[in-house]
Amino acid sequence: MHQKLDEIARGVGARMQSSEGRKELCLGCRRLLLRLNFLAFFMYAGAIFVAFAGMRYLGEQNMFFAFCIYWPPLVWFLPAVGLAFTSVCLLDWRTFVGLVVVSGTVILLPLGWRPPRTTNVNTPPPAGKLALTILTNNRGQDKGEKGESIRTFMNTMKPDIMAFQESAGMAPRYKADPGYADFPHAAGVGEFVLLSKHPIIAMELVPLRPEGDVAGGSWPVVAARFVVEAGGRRVVIYNVHAPTPRDTLRYYMRGAFLYGIFGLPGTPWAARKQEGEKGWHQRISLMEALLERARQEKEPTVLTGDFNMPECGYLHSVVSSVFADSHSEAGEGFGFTFPGTTRNPLSFGGPWMRIDHIFFAPDEWRCIWSLAEPQRKSQHRAVVARLILR
Repeated sequence: MHQKLDEIARGVGARMQSSEGRKELCLGCRRLLLRLNFLAFFMYAGAIFVAFAGMRYLGEQNMFFAFCIYWPPLVWFLPAVGLAFTSVCLLDWRTFVGLVVVSGTVILLPLGWRPPRTTNVNTPPPAGKLALTILTNNRGQDKGEKGESIRTFMNTMKPDIMAFQESAGMAPRYKADPGYADFPHAAGVGEFVLLSKHPIIAMELVPLRPEGDVAGGSWPVVAARFVVEAGGRRVVIYNVHAPTPRDTLRYYMRGAFLYGIFGLPGTPWAARKQEGEKGWHQRISLMEALLERARQEKEPTVLTGDFNMPECGYLHSVVSSVFADSHSEAGEGFGFTFPGTTRNPLSFGGPWMRIDHIFFAPDEWRCIWSLAEPQRKSQHRAVVARLILR
């Protein structure tokens, strides 16, 4: 072995004696680095594909991918930054173009970026058509300071209906507040409040019992159903607040999410994986039960609120397979709504998830624009969309 290494060293030394040898050696080193750089890109692209496919098709069904869908998006691009630097240094334009294509695909598809649009909130609806501008916001952890109230966004967007979550007992206060004088109708049930320019003729909490629950266990209430009469039509609004996974994600930060990979059947971690995923399966069951309830409505229906589910996850695909997402249909930018203001350098101090949504039945409604609140010091930023009844 030592003899072989000595021979290689002598061969390299001999080549270094001449300019041709040095040039040949440099070219050989560059070829090796190019191959290694492309191999690293190939591994990165493969990992990105597996990660986002896993988040989309497994997502909340698996501890590991459930944790991944809540990561700041910049995490996925950090390896690309390093590879882009080495590609430029090596003049490896093939790999550089590949990085641009992969990064662009991630931005457009899993992260839901939409190109800017020309939005005129004052555009009247077609003659004889019912149009509603609906705004949703979780008000429970509002950190708005003086001069940063939601009213600024509200007055700009001019919504017809506003759905608030975590606002128990607040309906009378909104109704008495001169700042909300444009909304003569206010109703609240549980934590859910609806403010409307049109009469609210019914409201109720929506108790759900997922399919297969023969024991009749205790399930959290995740939605309230409101009926609004607008333009001679009754419209059903589901005001939704799905359970937050915040505590679970904090626990995962200590490494428990790895049970999603290593907790295969027959391993010592299988039981921990099964136990750790119970909460996620409950969330999926609750949302499926809510969808089934909403699908049975005979009147035009809208689901809006804090769903606590990012767009790149499995649960969002379950909902969007039945109801259209306003951001996907007519949004712009990323539409991120949570967390409003942070100190996380990986999110540049702003939100990095879109967990507040407005869904609608696509055969009943057409969405002409959808916007997320641009900035406010609050835990959740509002979402507003303009819907026209077909």
